[in-house]
Formats: sequence, structure tokens, C-alpha cells
Amino acid sequence: MIAGTVLLGIMYAGTVNIMLNGLGVVLSPAGNPGFLPGMNAGAFNLGAGLSFLVLPAVLVATTALGDAKASYLTVVVVGLALTIAAFAASLLIPKPVEAEVAE
Repeated sequence: MIAGTVLLGIMYAGTVNIMLNGLGVVLSPAGNPGFLPGMNAGAFNLGAGLSFLVLPAVLVATTALGDAKASYLTVVVVGLALTIAAFAASLLIPKPVEAEVAE
């Protein structure tokens, strides 16, 4: 499990994040090429911060009920809801028309 987590982290940081930053530079406005990579980094850090704030608070709040399995299930469901909300918010990002390739 530890090796899988380390491999996943390396693959994300080494491939996905680099591709997102490169794509962000390409799709950014001409006068501000660092705009989208900066927004990506800010959104990633905001999401990471929220997960470390919300999920342990939910765990502590539900642990008082006495059922450990139910509290961990609640944390997983809340994490899933946050992930779905983040995905839904990403669908609101407008598609840049000027970035289309003419065929």
C-alpha cells in the first residue's frame, strides 16, 4: 500500500501536474501566460487544505457516536461528496474558443 501510494504520488507529480502546467501556459491569455498554472496551483492547495480541515473534523464529530466503522464511512462519503462537488465546479470553467485548432 505504501509503495502504491508513493508510486501514485510520483506519477501524479511527474506526469499529470507537469502536463497541466504546460497546458495551462498554452491556454492562458497571451498577456498573462502564468495565469492558469497559478490558478491550478491555488485550486490544488485549496482542495488539499480543505481535505485536511474538513475530513478530520467530520471524523472527530462522528467518533463521539461510538461506531468506528460508521464514522470512517461518513468521512469517506463526505470526501466523495467534496470530490464530486469539485468535479462539478470544474465543468463551469469556460472553454477558450481561440485555443481551437482549425482543420
